[in-house]
Amino acid sequence: MSEPRKGSGPFLLGIDFGTESSRAGIFDTDGRPLASEATTYALTHPRPGWAEQDPDEWWSALVRSVRAVIDQSGVSPDAIAGLSVDATTCTVVALDAAGHHLRPAIMWMDVRAADQARRIGESDHPARKYNGGGGGPVSAEWLPSKLLWLKEHEHETYTQAAHLVDATDWATFRLTGRMTANINTAAVRGYHNRDTGGWPVSFYEEIGLEDAMSKVPSDVLDLGTPVEGLTRQAAEELGLNAGTPVAQGGGDAWIGQIGLGVVAPGRMALITGSSHVLIGQSEHAVSGEGFFGAYTDAVIPGQYTVEGGQVSTGSVMKWFKDYFCKDLAPEAKKAGVSVYDYMNERIADLPPGSDGLVVLDYWQGNRTPYTDPLARGMIWGFSLHHSPLHVYRAIQEGICYGTAHILRAMHDAGFDVREFVAAGGFTNSRQLMQMHADVSGVPITFTEVGDAVILGGAILSATGAGLFKSIGDAAAAMVHETDTIEPDPTRHEVARRGRELRLACEASLEEYGRQYPELADQLARMQRRDLPDGWDRDLPEFPGDEKGVAGREASGKVVNAIAQHHPWLLGGSADLAPSTKTRLTFAGAGDFGAGDRHGRNLHFGVREHLMGAVVNGLSLCKVRAFGSGFLIFLDYQRAAAPGRDHGDSQHHDLHPRLDRRRRGWADPPADRAAGLAARNACGGHDPPR
Repeated sequence: MSEPRKGSGPFLLGIDFGTESSRAGIFDTDGRPLASEATTYALTHPRPGWAEQDPDEWWSALVRSVRAVIDQSGVSPDAIAGLSVDATTCTVVALDAAGHHLRPAIMWMDVRAADQARRIGESDHPARKYNGGGGGPVSAEWLPSKLLWLKEHEHETYTQAAHLVDATDWATFRLTGRMTANINTAAVRGYHNRDTGGWPVSFYEEIGLEDAMSKVPSDVLDLGTPVEGLTRQAAEELGLNAGTPVAQGGGDAWIGQIGLGVVAPGRMALITGSSHVLIGQSEHAVSGEGFFGAYTDAVIPGQYTVEGGQVSTGSVMKWFKDYFCKDLAPEAKKAGVSVYDYMNERIADLPPGSDGLVVLDYWQGNRTPYTDPLARGMIWGFSLHHSPLHVYRAIQEGICYGTAHILRAMHDAGFDVREFVAAGGFTNSRQLMQMHADVSGVPITFTEVGDAVILGGAILSATGAGLFKSIGDAAAAMVHETDTIEPDPTRHEVARRGRELRLACEASLEEYGRQYPELADQLARMQRRDLPDGWDRDLPEFPGDEKGVAGREASGKVVNAIAQHHPWLLGGSADLAPSTKTRLTFAGAGDFGAGDRHGRNLHFGVREHLMGAVVNGLSLCKVRAFGSGFLIFLDYQRAAAPGRDHGDSQHHDLHPRLDRRRRGWADPPADRAAGLAARNACGGHDPPR
């Protein structure tokens, strides 16, 4: 990369409010970075599925980041020709008439509005075409779902709110004093459609948000449009000049799309990180099952934007690294590499397909193709041959299979992708990006500037400042490609078989308990904590007042096999020894504390079966319970209920006690003996904490 131009400028400032930090970067008009800085802030999870942040912390972090890049670059504020800001979406901020927030922001990943989304999804209003052509589920992440939740559960806040805005629009207001909505997030998360007149007022009225249109900004601006100049107060805090032009920004992933130069049909941006976002442009308003869009004018006026996404990708890899690979950190440090790179080196020789291990990457739900906020992660095909490294590779493959699955849905609707242009954390691993190319069969191109999001903000800044005539012209001048990874034909064929295995696994979920909806309903009830009052009242107690229950005919040999051959599941790292055909089913009880004073209720069903073990019901909020402390619940080879075959009874392991109560089954007298067997398996001590 050539050195950026120094001197009087002009220079552009891109600002990003991400999930973990506020980042700022200064660029010249050739797209060369001069300086960048990130300042972190807290993300809280008050309940499972909830995620919140404090807008005051956003602003404080922004001030520190902007002042830092001005100092680092040596650029005079007089040389800053313009700036633009993006943020996560849909992150809802409720403001009073003075523009002060009334509660913490409800983050993009927050899925508390699952029930509202389900009810909104019953509408057949034409506005719903953005959801899989009109027939797909509504996401709990989207604006109407979250507004309806606020109205129903925090009615006072909803009533007091003069403005209900996305985070980007909050930031633009703080910078300029002008309340606007950007067309990007209005379209992609709020159903705004310029082809049909803008905000779908009748749709909002139909779903019970008839008063919401008075609270969302009516002034909707295209990306890159000049908004206003910096207010004097904002300029003083940021160390910039009052009146510096502010260009309209949008959602972070779509601004990253611009920073990758994906501003015309044929290519697709692959934005990687804690989640994956796939975004591309179309000349026509294509829509179909399994993806979102096509959104009108959401990025480039006169074009349509399609979207797919995976909620938890890098976050699942981090989850596994943090809770199951702590013993590798000293070795990685000694080798002078990150834990990720160290694990990547060790899995390089494992075969594609991870020896039959398959992962569904739904730790925080599924965005596309199923749009199910209550779906949870699954690891399928365990045997005693598998090690933690197999799991780590299977997680990577599962992420790649999920991306390819989205491409298949788009292809079926007539939207084809010839090339990915990638950005984000995954691009730091050539091995992982090659896996993506092999699985999808699509070449992946890289660009000079790894942080495409803040570069995209600089491109919008340049457009809004009048330095270029259009976003396309600015992107052509400021985005520079480096190289391309081509799919390996041999590995692509292996990956194709792996995708078929994944789809077979997903099909098996459809029949896991005869139909997937039945399993989904179980998971949904657990996530909502809809447990009957007193369901755990008569649970026998382990020594030390911990509660646990074990099913009929529990085998001490099976429990000991778990302790001896799967210690890594208990937080250890011993190698796995060969064993016989034992199947394990793990499922979270939903919220912590559903029947255990330590709040670590994780159910174990043990079933002898020819198939591999499965870890089901995984989510990011259950890491401690799964990783280092849990109670063992046994349900060994229970007979199928009348009218159901053996395979159909498998789903009952998700919640054996609740299931017995629902069916009127009595708890067997072997519960106490099984509890003692579990204790004996741990050397006479309580199950690990």
